[in-house]
Amino acid sequence: MSDVVQQEPQQPTGQADGTSSKTLKERMSFLEKTAFGAGDAACNLLFNPITMFLSFFYTDIFGLTPAAVATMFLVVRIFDAFFDPIYGAILDNTRSKYGRYRKWMAVFTIPFAISCLIMFYTPEISYGLKVTYAFVTYLLLSLLYSAVYSLLLFR
Repeated sequence: MSDVVQQEPQQPTGQADGTSSKTLKERMSFLEKTAFGAGDAACNLLFNPITMFLSFFYTDIFGLTPAAVATMFLVVRIFDAFFDPIYGAILDNTRSKYGRYRKWMAVFTIPFAISCLIMFYTPEISYGLKVTYAFVTYLLLSLLYSAVYSLLLFR
């Protein structure tokens, strides 16, 4: 009988240059984690109530039919599906002295906030114009939300 001792493979203890590598948990401070989460929370605190309340608002307050609202939601999601890859390509190819994302954050943040406000404005216009107004404002909000939220994800 031979006494063969099997050794478990050792985990690398450092990088190729001999320095020890740190984990992500060690590199990010609590403040950095909180700041990142706050940006995501701000988007969700605004967008989630809007999407939950929007069908009620459009049907019961603005006076649209449920069929028009459902169609509008579907068409806007289709537009958004085509817009997101285009926006991602634009982000990837942006080079400025402020970095790839900061320029777009400055450009899209204020229009996003304004689109949230105008979406809930209820002008006294004909039914056909109401459907158009709702479609345009919801599309604008959706596309701007994708732009602002993408900045948080890609960063």
